[in-house]
Amino acid sequence: MTRPQLNAQMLQILDLAPEREERFAEIIDQDDADGAINYWLGMLEIHPARHPATYLMCEWRGRIGEHVVMCLKGYFRSPRPSQLCPALIL
Repeated sequence: MTRPQLNAQMLQILDLAPEREERFAEIIDQDDADGAINYWLGMLEIHPARHPATYLMCEWRGRIGEHVVMCLKGYFRSPRPSQLCPALIL
């Protein structure tokens, strides 16, 4: 990603910052992997006791996704938004 593209993304993030306050509780809830998967399972009304195979598939999806993300992070080596713009606390 080029520097102008990164700068454009920073401006977009800063423009959307006012919306973050009202969504803060949801953001914190989804901050870790367990919070994110529990959020989506709740939205889809999937419970491990009632839907064990679907729940297991979602768990594996998460683990595979984490592996892919870590590989892509190493490949792209893109800086975190807060590294480019300290005004962002993500």
